[in-house]
Amino acid sequence: MISLKTTASVSPSCAAVLANKPAEMASTALIHALRKHLGIRRIGHTGTLDRFASGLMLLLTGKATSFAEFFLHADKNYLSEFSFGVSTDTQDSHGKIIQEVSNEKAKDFLRAHETELTEYIQSWVDLKEQIPPVYSSIKQNGMRLSEHARLGHTVHLKPRKINVYESKVLSYEPEERKVEVFLKVSGGTYVRSFARDIGEKFGIPVHLHKLCRTQVSSSRLEDDAWVPNENEPKLLCIQDILPSWPRVTIDRSHAAKIAQGMIVRTSEMTGSLPEHIHQNFFIEDPSGCPLAWAVRSTGSYRYRRVLTS
Repeated sequence: MISLKTTASVSPSCAAVLANKPAEMASTALIHALRKHLGIRRIGHTGTLDRFASGLMLLLTGKATSFAEFFLHADKNYLSEFSFGVSTDTQDSHGKIIQEVSNEKAKDFLRAHETELTEYIQSWVDLKEQIPPVYSSIKQNGMRLSEHARLGHTVHLKPRKINVYESKVLSYEPEERKVEVFLKVSGGTYVRSFARDIGEKFGIPVHLHKLCRTQVSSSRLEDDAWVPNENEPKLLCIQDILPSWPRVTIDRSHAAKIAQGMIVRTSEMTGSLPEHIHQNFFIEDPSGCPLAWAVRSTGSYRYRRVLTS
Protein backbone atom coordinates (compact mmCIF):
# COMPACT_ATOMS: atom_id res chain seq x y z
CA MET A 1 0.00 0.00 0.00
CA ILE A 2 1.19 3.54 -0.72
CA SER A 3 1.40 6.18 1.97
CA LEU A 4 -0.88 9.08 1.04
CA LYS A 5 -0.53 12.72 2.02
CA THR A 6 -3.61 14.51 3.28
CA THR A 7 -5.76 16.61 0.96
CA ALA A 8 -4.89 19.76 2.88
CA SER A 9 -1.21 19.50 1.90
CA VAL A 10 -1.78 18.87 -1.82
CA SER A 11 -2.71 21.50 -4.39
CA PRO A 12 -5.25 20.73 -7.15
CA SER A 13 -2.80 22.37 -9.55
CA CYS A 14 -0.78 19.12 -9.46
CA ALA A 15 -2.52 16.13 -7.88
CA ALA A 16 -4.10 12.74 -8.42
CA VAL A 17 -7.50 11.38 -7.40
CA LEU A 18 -8.49 7.74 -6.99
CA ALA A 19 -12.05 7.64 -8.34
CA ASN A 20 -14.51 4.75 -8.19
CA LYS A 21 -16.57 5.05 -11.37
CA PRO A 22 -20.07 3.65 -10.91
CA ALA A 23 -21.42 1.29 -13.54
CA GLU A 24 -23.58 3.07 -16.15
CA MET A 25 -21.72 6.35 -15.70
CA ALA A 26 -19.64 7.51 -18.66
CA SER A 27 -15.95 8.10 -18.01
CA THR A 28 -16.28 11.60 -19.46
CA ALA A 29 -19.08 12.36 -17.00
CA LEU A 30 -16.83 11.33 -14.11
CA ILE A 31 -14.10 13.68 -15.32
CA HIS A 32 -16.62 16.49 -15.76
CA ALA A 33 -17.92 15.95 -12.21
CA LEU A 34 -14.42 16.27 -10.75
CA ARG A 35 -13.71 19.32 -12.89
CA LYS A 36 -16.85 20.97 -11.54
CA HIS A 37 -16.14 19.90 -7.95
CA LEU A 38 -12.56 21.21 -7.88
CA GLY A 39 -13.15 24.22 -10.11
CA ILE A 40 -10.15 23.31 -12.25
CA ARG A 41 -10.32 22.88 -16.00
CA ARG A 42 -7.31 20.68 -16.68
CA ILE A 43 -8.13 17.13 -15.62
CA GLY A 44 -6.95 14.01 -17.45
CA HIS A 45 -7.43 10.28 -17.14
CA THR A 46 -5.02 7.36 -17.24
CA GLY A 47 -7.39 5.03 -19.09
CA THR A 48 -11.17 5.12 -19.41
CA LEU A 49 -13.70 2.42 -18.58
CA ASP A 50 -16.65 1.33 -20.70
CA ARG A 51 -19.99 2.65 -19.49
CA PHE A 52 -21.12 -0.76 -18.16
CA ALA A 53 -17.89 -1.19 -16.17
CA SER A 54 -17.06 0.15 -12.73
CA GLY A 55 -14.01 0.66 -10.56
CA LEU A 56 -10.77 2.57 -10.45
CA MET A 57 -10.09 5.53 -12.66
CA LEU A 58 -6.90 7.36 -11.76
CA LEU A 59 -7.52 11.04 -12.52
CA LEU A 60 -4.77 13.66 -12.75
CA THR A 61 -5.21 17.39 -12.24
CA GLY A 62 -3.31 20.40 -13.53
CA LYS A 63 0.36 19.80 -14.23
CA ALA A 64 0.04 16.19 -13.04
CA THR A 65 -1.61 15.38 -16.38
CA SER A 66 1.94 15.30 -17.77
CA PHE A 67 2.37 11.92 -16.06
CA ALA A 68 -0.57 10.21 -17.82
CA GLU A 69 1.79 8.46 -20.23
CA PHE A 70 3.13 6.29 -17.39
CA PHE A 71 -0.30 4.82 -16.66
CA LEU A 72 -2.11 4.50 -19.99
CA HIS A 73 -0.22 1.28 -20.76
CA ALA A 74 0.37 0.20 -17.17
CA ASP A 75 -0.67 -3.18 -15.78
CA LYS A 76 -4.23 -3.37 -14.50
CA ASN A 77 -6.28 -5.72 -12.30
CA TYR A 78 -9.92 -6.62 -12.98
CA LEU A 79 -12.76 -8.56 -11.41
CA SER A 80 -14.86 -9.85 -14.30
CA GLU A 81 -18.14 -11.72 -14.59
CA PHE A 82 -18.88 -13.73 -17.74
CA SER A 83 -22.52 -14.56 -18.36
CA PHE A 84 -23.45 -17.64 -20.44
CA GLY A 85 -26.40 -18.12 -22.78
CA VAL A 86 -26.31 -14.77 -24.58
CA SER A 87 -23.70 -13.16 -26.83
CA THR A 88 -23.77 -9.57 -28.10
CA ASP A 89 -22.12 -7.61 -30.88
CA THR A 90 -20.05 -5.64 -28.36
CA GLN A 91 -19.28 -8.70 -26.18
CA ASP A 92 -20.71 -6.87 -23.15
CA SER A 93 -24.07 -6.28 -21.51
CA HIS A 94 -24.77 -3.12 -23.52
CA GLY A 95 -24.61 -4.74 -26.93
CA LYS A 96 -27.24 -6.03 -29.31
CA ILE A 97 -28.02 -9.73 -28.81
CA ILE A 98 -26.69 -11.76 -31.74
CA GLN A 99 -27.03 -15.29 -30.35
CA GLU A 100 -29.01 -16.83 -27.52
CA VAL A 101 -29.73 -20.25 -26.04
CA SER A 102 -32.11 -21.28 -23.28
CA ASN A 103 -31.12 -20.81 -19.66
CA GLU A 104 -31.24 -24.56 -19.14
CA LYS A 105 -28.88 -25.21 -22.04
CA ALA A 106 -26.42 -22.68 -20.66
CA LYS A 107 -26.61 -24.29 -17.21
CA ASP A 108 -26.08 -27.75 -18.71
CA PHE A 109 -23.00 -26.49 -20.54
CA LEU A 110 -21.45 -25.09 -17.37
CA ARG A 111 -22.25 -28.24 -15.37
CA ALA A 112 -20.60 -30.43 -18.02
CA HIS A 113 -17.50 -28.32 -18.78
CA GLU A 114 -16.20 -26.97 -15.48
CA THR A 115 -12.78 -28.60 -15.74
CA GLU A 116 -12.24 -27.72 -19.40
CA LEU A 117 -13.47 -24.14 -19.02
CA THR A 118 -11.44 -23.53 -15.86
CA GLU A 119 -8.28 -24.86 -17.51
CA TYR A 120 -8.93 -22.72 -20.59
CA ILE A 121 -9.33 -19.56 -18.49
CA GLN A 122 -6.13 -20.34 -16.61
CA SER A 123 -4.33 -20.85 -19.93
CA TRP A 124 -4.79 -17.18 -20.78
CA VAL A 125 -1.55 -16.52 -18.88
CA ASP A 126 0.25 -17.98 -21.91
CA LEU A 127 -1.26 -15.43 -24.30
CA LYS A 128 1.08 -12.92 -25.92
CA GLU A 129 -1.37 -11.34 -28.35
CA GLN A 130 -5.08 -10.70 -28.67
CA ILE A 131 -7.59 -9.79 -31.36
CA PRO A 132 -9.36 -6.63 -30.10
CA PRO A 133 -13.16 -6.33 -30.20
CA VAL A 134 -14.78 -4.67 -33.20
CA TYR A 135 -16.44 -2.15 -30.91
CA SER A 136 -13.35 -0.45 -29.50
CA SER A 137 -11.59 2.92 -29.53
CA ILE A 138 -8.71 1.65 -31.68
CA LYS A 139 -8.40 3.81 -34.76
CA GLN A 140 -8.29 2.56 -38.34
CA ASN A 141 -8.15 4.97 -41.28
CA GLY A 142 -8.73 7.91 -38.96
CA MET A 143 -11.86 6.50 -37.31
CA ARG A 144 -12.50 4.36 -34.27
CA LEU A 145 -13.30 0.73 -34.98
CA SER A 146 -16.62 1.19 -33.19
CA GLU A 147 -17.54 4.00 -35.61
CA HIS A 148 -16.67 1.81 -38.59
CA ALA A 149 -18.82 -1.00 -37.14
CA ARG A 150 -21.84 1.26 -36.57
CA LEU A 151 -21.58 2.49 -40.16
CA GLY A 152 -21.44 -1.08 -41.46
CA HIS A 153 -17.87 -0.81 -42.72
CA THR A 154 -15.67 -3.86 -43.04
CA VAL A 155 -12.88 -3.73 -40.47
CA HIS A 156 -9.67 -5.72 -40.40
CA LEU A 157 -8.70 -6.72 -36.89
CA LYS A 158 -5.01 -7.19 -36.27
CA PRO A 159 -3.57 -8.98 -33.22
CA ARG A 160 -2.17 -6.71 -30.51
CA LYS A 161 0.61 -7.66 -28.12
CA ILE A 162 -0.58 -8.20 -24.55
CA ASN A 163 0.46 -9.97 -21.37
CA VAL A 164 -1.80 -11.85 -18.97
CA TYR A 165 0.07 -12.20 -15.69
CA GLU A 166 -2.70 -13.89 -13.74
CA SER A 167 -6.04 -15.47 -14.64
CA LYS A 168 -7.97 -17.20 -11.91
CA VAL A 169 -11.56 -18.46 -11.57
CA LEU A 170 -13.02 -16.98 -8.40
CA SER A 171 -16.53 -18.34 -8.64
CA TYR A 172 -18.12 -20.97 -10.88
CA GLU A 173 -21.93 -20.88 -10.69
CA PRO A 174 -23.83 -22.99 -13.25
CA GLU A 175 -27.22 -22.19 -11.73
CA GLU A 176 -26.57 -18.48 -12.16
CA ARG A 177 -25.02 -19.08 -15.62
CA LYS A 178 -21.93 -17.11 -14.65
CA VAL A 179 -18.21 -17.45 -14.01
CA GLU A 180 -16.26 -14.82 -12.08
CA VAL A 181 -12.60 -14.34 -13.01
CA PHE A 182 -9.73 -12.30 -11.58
CA LEU A 183 -7.34 -10.92 -14.20
CA LYS A 184 -4.01 -9.10 -13.99
CA VAL A 185 -3.14 -7.90 -17.47
CA SER A 186 -1.01 -5.43 -19.37
CA GLY A 187 -2.40 -2.16 -20.61
CA GLY A 188 -4.26 -2.44 -23.89
CA THR A 189 -5.87 -5.79 -23.01
CA TYR A 190 -9.60 -6.03 -23.75
CA VAL A 191 -11.40 -8.24 -21.23
CA ARG A 192 -14.45 -8.26 -23.53
CA SER A 193 -12.42 -10.15 -26.11
CA PHE A 194 -12.11 -13.08 -23.71
CA ALA A 195 -15.90 -13.49 -23.83
CA ARG A 196 -15.72 -13.77 -27.60
CA ASP A 197 -12.86 -16.28 -27.34
CA ILE A 198 -14.77 -18.48 -24.88
CA GLY A 199 -17.74 -18.53 -27.23
CA GLU A 200 -15.63 -19.47 -30.22
CA LYS A 201 -13.71 -22.13 -28.30
CA PHE A 202 -16.74 -23.90 -26.80
CA GLY A 203 -19.56 -22.97 -29.16
CA ILE A 204 -21.65 -21.29 -26.46
CA PRO A 205 -23.01 -17.72 -26.39
CA VAL A 206 -21.27 -15.66 -23.70
CA HIS A 207 -20.70 -12.01 -22.89
CA LEU A 208 -18.90 -9.92 -20.28
CA HIS A 209 -21.71 -8.99 -17.90
CA LYS A 210 -19.76 -7.07 -15.24
CA LEU A 211 -16.27 -5.61 -15.00
CA CYS A 212 -14.59 -3.83 -12.09
CA ARG A 213 -11.07 -2.42 -12.33
CA THR A 214 -9.35 -2.73 -8.96
CA GLN A 215 -5.79 -1.59 -9.67
CA VAL A 216 -3.78 0.58 -12.07
CA SER A 217 -0.03 0.16 -11.69
CA SER A 218 0.58 0.49 -7.92
CA SER A 219 -2.66 2.41 -7.24
CA ARG A 220 -5.51 0.34 -5.81
CA LEU A 221 -9.23 0.89 -5.53
CA GLU A 222 -9.69 2.06 -1.94
CA ASP A 223 -12.87 1.91 0.13
CA ASP A 224 -12.85 5.71 0.36
CA ALA A 225 -12.13 6.32 -3.33
CA TRP A 226 -14.10 9.28 -4.65
CA VAL A 227 -17.62 8.67 -5.97
CA PRO A 228 -19.53 11.71 -7.29
CA ASN A 229 -22.26 12.93 -4.91
CA GLU A 230 -21.20 10.43 -2.23
CA ASN A 231 -17.96 11.71 -0.70
CA GLU A 232 -15.18 14.24 -1.06
CA PRO A 233 -12.28 13.57 -3.46
CA LYS A 234 -8.90 13.13 -1.79
CA LEU A 235 -6.07 14.92 -3.55
CA LEU A 236 -2.98 12.73 -3.62
CA CYS A 237 0.59 13.85 -4.13
CA ILE A 238 1.87 12.84 -7.57
CA GLN A 239 4.94 11.20 -5.97
CA ASP A 240 2.68 8.77 -4.11
CA ILE A 241 1.31 7.22 -7.29
CA LEU A 242 4.81 6.84 -8.74
CA PRO A 243 6.43 5.32 -5.63
CA SER A 244 9.37 3.76 -7.47
CA TRP A 245 10.72 7.13 -8.58
CA PRO A 246 13.65 8.44 -6.51
CA ARG A 247 13.25 11.79 -4.75
CA VAL A 248 15.71 14.51 -3.86
CA THR A 249 15.01 17.52 -1.65
CA ILE A 250 16.13 21.13 -1.93
CA ASP A 251 15.73 24.05 0.44
CA ARG A 252 12.77 26.35 -0.21
CA SER A 253 15.17 29.17 -1.00
CA HIS A 254 16.03 27.42 -4.27
CA ALA A 255 12.45 26.79 -5.36
CA ALA A 256 12.31 30.06 -7.29
CA LYS A 257 15.27 28.94 -9.40
CA ILE A 258 13.46 25.76 -10.40
CA ALA A 259 10.32 27.75 -11.22
CA GLN A 260 12.47 29.70 -13.69
CA GLY A 261 13.93 26.52 -15.16
CA MET A 262 17.37 27.08 -13.64
CA ILE A 263 19.48 24.07 -12.66
CA VAL A 264 20.18 23.83 -8.95
CA ARG A 265 23.57 22.43 -7.99
CA THR A 266 23.44 18.87 -6.73
CA SER A 267 25.45 19.96 -3.70
CA GLU A 268 22.37 21.93 -2.63
CA MET A 269 20.23 18.76 -2.65
CA THR A 270 19.51 16.24 0.04
CA GLY A 271 19.58 12.74 -1.35
CA SER A 272 21.44 11.33 -4.32
CA LEU A 273 20.53 11.63 -7.97
CA PRO A 274 19.64 8.31 -9.66
CA GLU A 275 22.62 6.35 -10.90
CA HIS A 276 21.23 5.47 -14.32
CA ILE A 277 21.16 7.88 -17.24
CA HIS A 278 17.63 8.79 -18.43
CA GLN A 279 16.11 7.71 -15.10
CA ASN A 280 13.17 9.84 -13.90
CA PHE A 281 13.08 11.37 -10.43
CA PHE A 282 11.33 14.07 -8.40
CA ILE A 283 12.76 17.22 -6.90
CA GLU A 284 10.70 18.35 -3.91
CA ASP A 285 10.84 20.87 -1.09
CA PRO A 286 11.23 19.84 2.57
CA SER A 287 7.45 19.56 3.01
CA GLY A 288 7.25 17.05 0.14
CA CYS A 289 5.71 19.46 -2.36
CA PRO A 290 6.83 18.41 -5.88
CA LEU A 291 8.85 21.10 -7.62
CA ALA A 292 9.98 19.31 -10.78
CA TRP A 293 10.05 16.10 -12.75
CA ALA A 294 13.68 15.64 -13.73
CA VAL A 295 15.72 13.13 -15.72
CA ARG A 296 19.26 12.04 -14.96
CA SER A 297 21.79 13.02 -17.62
CA THR A 298 25.54 12.61 -17.88
CA GLY A 299 27.07 14.47 -14.96
CA SER A 300 23.86 16.27 -14.05
CA TYR A 301 20.14 16.29 -14.84
CA ARG A 302 17.53 18.10 -16.94
CA TYR A 303 13.92 19.05 -16.33
CA ARG A 304 11.07 17.25 -18.07
CA ARG A 305 8.41 19.33 -16.33
CA VAL A 306 8.58 22.13 -13.78
CA LEU A 307 5.65 21.59 -11.43
CA THR A 308 5.57 24.98 -9.71
CA SER A 309 3.95 28.09 -11.12
